[in-house]
Formats: sequence, C-alpha cells, structure tokens
Amino acid sequence: MIAYTLIVDDVSGVQSQHIWSIYYDVRLKVDAFLLLQSQAQKLVKSANTIDAWNDSCYGQYVRFCDLSTFKKVTDSWTYYAITQSEGKKFHDQQQSLKKQWQTAEQHQKEMTKTSGIVATGVRSAAPFFLDWMDYMDKGGNPHRAYWTQGMTQGSRPATYMNPMFRGLYGTLILHYGTDPLLGFHQSTAYANLSHTSPLKPAEARASDSASRNLNAALTQFEAWTKAFRFMRKQIVLRFSHSDAIALCSVLQHRKDEFAASGTHCYRKTWSYQPIELDTKEYGPQGTAPTVFDVIDTSNLVDHLGSLNMLSATVALLAKQGSSVIRTEMLVPKEEDGSISAKAMLCGNLPDVALLLGLRPVHFYSEASGTWTTDDVMTNFAKTLNPSRNIIVWRHTNAVKFAFKPKELARFVYNVYLEMFRNEKLSAVSLKRSRRSVPMMYTPERV
Repeated sequence: MIAYTLIVDDVSGVQSQHIWSIYYDVRLKVDAFLLLQSQAQKLVKSANTIDAWNDSCYGQYVRFCDLSTFKKVTDSWTYYAITQSEGKKFHDQQQSLKKQWQTAEQHQKEMTKTSGIVATGVRSAAPFFLDWMDYMDKGGNPHRAYWTQGMTQGSRPATYMNPMFRGLYGTLILHYGTDPLLGFHQSTAYANLSHTSPLKPAEARASDSASRNLNAALTQFEAWTKAFRFMRKQIVLRFSHSDAIALCSVLQHRKDEFAASGTHCYRKTWSYQPIELDTKEYGPQGTAPTVFDVIDTSNLVDHLGSLNMLSATVALLAKQGSSVIRTEMLVPKEEDGSISAKAMLCGNLPDVALLLGLRPVHFYSEASGTWTTDDVMTNFAKTLNPSRNIIVWRHTNAVKFAFKPKELARFVYNVYLEMFRNEKLSAVSLKRSRRSVPMMYTPERV
C-alpha cells in the first residue's frame, strides 16, 4: 500500500527509482529511506479511524475489508515511520531488521550453494532463455548481486535497513529465491526492439553498474507506475489480512445472506478471531463487490489444495461467459508436472470439475498459456524443474447432467480415497514415486 500511495503522489514521475528501491531493496540509501518515513507519517495521519481513511484522498483507491486488517496495517505504517530522533526505538528497529536479514542470507546460501542461482528465472526471459543463460555465465547474475548487496542497483553500500521487510513473526524470513527482476519480462533486455517501443530499456541509468536486465525491469516499472496514476480513479484495491478460504466463505455468506457478520469463520489457523467485514462496505447499503469476473489464486493450490481452492472461489465467480478462475501449480505432486496437473482434483479432471460447476478451458481447447521447453532446453529443464502449470477455469455451460447413482457413488468414493491417500498404510511406498506434499484435506472439511 505504501508503494501505491507513493506512485499516485509522485505526479511528475520523478521518484520512480526511489519507489522501486522502497518496494524491492532490503537496504535503503538516505533519500529513499527518508521518503519512506515521510510517506508512512502521512498515511498514519490520514488513518485515525477507518472512516477517516475512507474519506481521505488515499481511501478513494485503497480500502480495507475489515477493521482488524486496518489496525494491523496502521501499526505497520507506524513502525515504518520511526525516525532517528526516537533514539533507542530506531536503533532496536534497525538491529532487529539486520538480524532477520542475516538469517535470511544464511538460509539463501544453504539453498543455492550448488549452482549459486535460482534458475526459475529462465521463464521470465523466454523465448530468449539461451541469451539469459549466456548472460548468467558471464557473471551477470542479478539474483546473486541482490543477496550480496541487499539492493538491486548501485555499487555503494546503503545506510539503512528497509523496515518494509520486517517479518511479522519471529521465524518468518525472506524467501531464498527472491529476485525482484523476475516479476518483469526480461526478454525485452535481449530482443531487438524498435526505438519507439515503450518497453525498450533505457541506455543509461543513475547507476553505472546497472545491468541490462535491471534496465529492462526499471523501464517496465516506470511504464506501469505511469499507467497506474492515469487509471487510479477507476481502480479500488481492497485488502484483508486473513486465510484465503475463510475470506471466500465470508464473502459468499455476505453475497447470499446480505450480512457482513455472523459467519463464525476464523481469521487464520490457530486463531479464534472471527472475520467481521466492515459493515459500511459490506452491509445492506455497501458497494463492495462479492462476485468477480477474474479470480487469480496464484499458486495457493500448492498450499491449500485444488479442491479447497476451487470450492471456495466458484461461488464468487460471476456467471458470465468471460469470467475465469486462474490457478497455478509450482510444486507438482508427481515427478511429471503434466501428470500432476491432470490429477490435481483427486480424480478425472473434467468429471470432478463438472461436479464443481467448472470446466478447465485448456482441456477442451487443447491450448495452454504455460511455457514449455523445447529440445535445446530439455536436459536443463529436467535438472532445474521450472514447472509452472496454469489452468483457467470457467463456469460449465451444461444446464442439466445426470449420473447413475452407483457410478456417481463409486466415483466420489474414489475421489475421497485419493484425497486421504496419505492416511493409508501403503502411503510410505507412494512417497518413493511422488513428491512430499503437505496434507491439504481433513475429514472435517468433507
């Protein structure tokens, strides 16, 4: 949220590199650090109450689904706003951040000690992955540089630790594969683009050591921030700090019962705090949406289970021909990612999807939005496993369909057995051929 408000406030677009640094760099130079503190102080002043926030200039495009989320966010803003004048409080903040970063650095070294790179970045460079590999071989490794310096640009060491990277829990640290450049199309760094192309990387930056990949990412970031400022009056971002499935259940209750409370869904695992939506936003007179044209679940199916995720989101999908749910699988259950995608619903994919009222578009169109390697990359891909199975789901067009009772019972029972295969005595032998995955289903949910 800090980044969104900074982008809108930067009317002339002169602070793009500072905003980039605040959002992505673990260590900050003085100018970026002071900008972060100043912005956090402005947001805290606008957030005395949730109503005051909604009436502020920022509340026009940044909203909160519930009061608890609002309080947690304002607490974080207060933490970001701590200045050197606060003495010990500031010193303790910086020391805590340094300790967390050192722990993350150590974990990153252990996880990447074999190759020294996180090669899933090859996806962001497609179809110029060979150029990307050549660039890496010649020492242009932005991932290594990021984890060495704690920043993406500049050779001089930064002075301050970025408080936006504080872990909310003691054991929570930055993921070892974090590389800010992977969120951008790095292929533009190698493609022969026209001089008039808005994605053509700038030839020179403030930092003499900026890599071609960084130049490409910064160019795209600046184009994105400009577009966001232009469209801000048509955008409303709503935030909730809660379990994804629990939030879906609460939104479904609001849609069906026109009530913002009374669902008794707890905010997260091991918590007894219920999710109580803001009554002004989600009450009878509220305007907050409860159905959506696009629901992007990222790779939550890896952690929450495909059946859980689809069952929770299908009720929130608008009944339009263009409405879609997008799922992504980064950690396949099987050694072969394509086989794992077919088995993701614990049964025949189109049949289980039909029972959920969905149809996987790629299954019928035989088209995929997922990049797959060619012959040149086959061995490299097998070694690094850059699997990324994406499935787009739409509402089924079937008005009525029928099953024979015994066949349906047998089919559902087999799905049940597959869901709880880890509870079988033979599960030990299955682990030899399947990846170790967390248990995502419990009998209470069935």
